[in-house]
Amino acid sequence: MARVPLLMTLTKDEVTIWFRNRQDNISLGNAEKWIDMLMRQKYPKLHQSSLASVMHAIRAAYLYTLGYHPNATTTPAPLPTLDPPPPRRHSKEESFVYSLEHLYPTAATIVTESVAPSSASTPVPSVSTLAPWSVAATTSPTNPMAPLDNTEGSTTTTTATTSEKKLMVPIKTISDLISDLGLRVPCVEEAALLSNWTTLYLAEFSYASPDDVRVGNQKWIGSYHESDLQFAFGLPFLGLVNTLRAPLDRSVAAALMKLLVSFAKYGVPEVGGGVEWPAYEQTHPVHLQISANITLGYNLVKQR
Repeated sequence: MARVPLLMTLTKDEVTIWFRNRQDNISLGNAEKWIDMLMRQKYPKLHQSSLASVMHAIRAAYLYTLGYHPNATTTPAPLPTLDPPPPRRHSKEESFVYSLEHLYPTAATIVTESVAPSSASTPVPSVSTLAPWSVAATTSPTNPMAPLDNTEGSTTTTTATTSEKKLMVPIKTISDLISDLGLRVPCVEEAALLSNWTTLYLAEFSYASPDDVRVGNQKWIGSYHESDLQFAFGLPFLGLVNTLRAPLDRSVAAALMKLLVSFAKYGVPEVGGGVEWPAYEQTHPVHLQISANITLGYNLVKQR
């Protein structure tokens, strides 16, 4: 029986719209608290020491590998290395810890993995014995959703200096993480599974119209949730008086509609412009990047 080919799209940076009323940058301390809070929500069943490793690895991937390091005077002690446990079946949450090096190979060289003990004779380190900036304090941290300023006080175990407090991180870093957790990674995982059964084409829509609302003139805010639909159905050609009026809007819409129509007719999307769009495969994870220009991209999750 013939298998029906699939075309799968996601919208890049759609989570950024959630931050439209916030400032462009936040302090390093608040960025770390955001990451810790998100990891607690995502993996509530992880053992405390394993959760600390996850927090540290994600901080490394999204902050420390980009140069946002804590002040040199607060360099933490290395995470304790414990004897590995005997082979056992890990829960879904625990398995995440052991797969970090595959998703974040750079971060894997920074974080020292902490595993559960093999017996009662091997004590589990308390959170307070781990690197002070690898996990937030056991007391309730400052709510990251609270109003932010450049002189926040530290409520974690890190002894922050004045220079560290002033170190600012683009808030887009946090929106990227949320987008990866809730959208990018699940879509890539689904694409990998579906590609085993049929021909699949993966695309990421990243075009933002000049008419899109930018509260506070925050130009970093990208395309928003389902914004690709208005281009897929040709809204820029309707002569709207208050949105999608730019010539480039019509060009993007025309290219996207041509692509979708050719796929519906022949099962193979026609991109044009000398670009040939190969099917997505786990061994060749290529996708189409739809923006002002249409290009090919690779390893969608690792592009951050």
